[in-house]
Amino acid sequence: MSSKWNDNDYHPYADEYYPLSKHYGGPGAAGLMKKTGIKGLIVHITDGNSLLSSLKTTWENRAASAHFAVDKGGTIAQYIPLSQRSWAVDGWKVDNLWYSVENVAVHGETLTDMQIRMNGYLLAWLNGEYGVPLKLAATPDDSGLSYHAMFTKSKPCPGKPVIAQLQDIVDAAVGLSGG
Repeated sequence: MSSKWNDNDYHPYADEYYPLSKHYGGPGAAGLMKKTGIKGLIVHITDGNSLLSSLKTTWENRAASAHFAVDKGGTIAQYIPLSQRSWAVDGWKVDNLWYSVENVAVHGETLTDMQIRMNGYLLAWLNGEYGVPLKLAATPDDSGLSYHAMFTKSKPCPGKPVIAQLQDIVDAAVGLSGG
């Protein structure tokens, strides 16, 4: 795998880029996405009020990464090429079928209106690019919009307040898709 990003590895809605260079999620680290079977978008929270630029260092020094992060103002940053897996859930079976987005928030907080909108943009993009349905995923084997704790009971991410907002993200995606 190449250590450089291809032109089609950049997301059209990303405002900032912080390419990971080592450990979990840098080019070639986790492997390729299974582009023919993309299931959807997994929502996470950072469980801290980090700046988007500081997440790069955090992820390069621990076993974690995500394709995207959205700050409270709605800025989207991209960290991993679209062709490669993140290490957001398991680095393998789940992460090669799902894109992941971290949202800057602490456990117990809700997402801001701009975070909801920008997560909606990501879901709408997945719908247009891969046919991901604009709906909530009911199980880990389903497709659509999901959340981290659906795949692992050991992490409460993104927390009940954010899980309660997932339909708002789907509704935003539907609105952006003209549905």
